[in-house]
Amino acid sequence: MVKRLVGLFWKVITRLDKKRIGGQTPPSGVHCEVDIPYIDDGNPMHTLDVYYKEGTSKPQPVIFDIHGGGWVYGNKELNKYFCMQLATHGFTVVNINYRLTTEEVFPACLLDIFAALNWVLKNGKEHFADADKLCIAGDSAGGHLAFTTANVIQNPALQEELGVSFDGKVSALGLICGALDLERYIKLRAFRGYQELVFGQDFMNNPARHIGIPYNYLTKDLPPVYLVSSDKDFARASTLDIKPRLEKLGVPHLCRYITGKTKHKLIHVFNVIHPEWEESIEVNKEMCDFFKKYV
Repeated sequence: MVKRLVGLFWKVITRLDKKRIGGQTPPSGVHCEVDIPYIDDGNPMHTLDVYYKEGTSKPQPVIFDIHGGGWVYGNKELNKYFCMQLATHGFTVVNINYRLTTEEVFPACLLDIFAALNWVLKNGKEHFADADKLCIAGDSAGGHLAFTTANVIQNPALQEELGVSFDGKVSALGLICGALDLERYIKLRAFRGYQELVFGQDFMNNPARHIGIPYNYLTKDLPPVYLVSSDKDFARASTLDIKPRLEKLGVPHLCRYITGKTKHKLIHVFNVIHPEWEESIEVNKEMCDFFKKYV
């Protein structure tokens, strides 16, 4: 029943996304390299795009972006115009696909993210990406994956458990309307069936399930964090919950939580799905400026 309802929900979202993207215009002056394999196995979910300003002649700081979609939906095309806008601020932006949990349950998506990060380390300079100045951004479920990835990078034991490695460092994180607290969602009755889609039918015995609860591993070593949400974001509780945790640990952060009347209705991941809005342009510039402080 849950799988059927989830499928119907994402079918509606697919139609809305297609209509939205069809009515949007990409930013001008951005060079796009698309559908580059980061794992050469023919799987389209193992591809990425790279964007940078036309005329770029040397490696520049990187924003590595992880799209959302409830862990079960979406691809890099959802975030293309958002990522192109970020590139206009002087970053090389890497926009990735990863296996959804409908194809392979968690932690397959996390393994793909590490494969893509290692591709950036190895091949970044050929695409004007300075991997020594790396920031990771993610929206909604992608925010959860960005948060989890940063935890694993700081924790050699988790890397060993997952069978991944990463010799680089993350300079900053951008968590956009992040669905960060999976433990809270799992406790909700409505989510109990959904977690089968994320962790598998035998979800309680998924050996990596604990890694997918990122608050288990939140420490003072987390990179500086930019947070954004609004009072119209259905996942706003995660942003409001992590902010005091970061304060207590002394992790540098900036939280943009927008309330009150605005020109546009600032719904979940508004600055990703509508990067052309005035409010989105302001927020995305602020995130880029935050990243520039730490790269």
